[in-house]
Amino acid sequence: TKRRDILELAREFQITGFCMPGKPGIMCMEGNENNCYEAWSIIKSWNWKKINVKHQERGDLNNEAGVELEDIDRFRRFAGFEEIGFVKNSDTRDYHMDMGEFSKYLEKNKCLYMFKELFGFDKTT
Repeated sequence: TKRRDILELAREFQITGFCMPGKPGIMCMEGNENNCYEAWSIIKSWNWKKINVKHQERGDLNNEAGVELEDIDRFRRFAGFEEIGFVKNSDTRDYHMDMGEFSKYLEKNKCLYMFKELFGFDKTT
């Protein structure tokens, strides 16, 4: 239910990015600052074992009060909002992410630098 609701919130608030369930679960939201804040407020109010913001960025838009959606679109790295999954095959019931595939996804979307922000080390090829 939460996974479906996150996708619906992204559409409602015109947010792009991704969410990836698993261990660790990761969500990236980009869009108008107020829309991201409102969506995050709703998401974090749901029942989670643990959820927090690890990193936050702001684009420098002139005249922020009158910013049009097209202006924000210049800064977007993702075309839409999607659930992604890079799960390693395992004999256990735990679903751990495939770090190599995830780093390729970040690189494709011009945000490989976030790998270090999220995990504390650079992804080496």
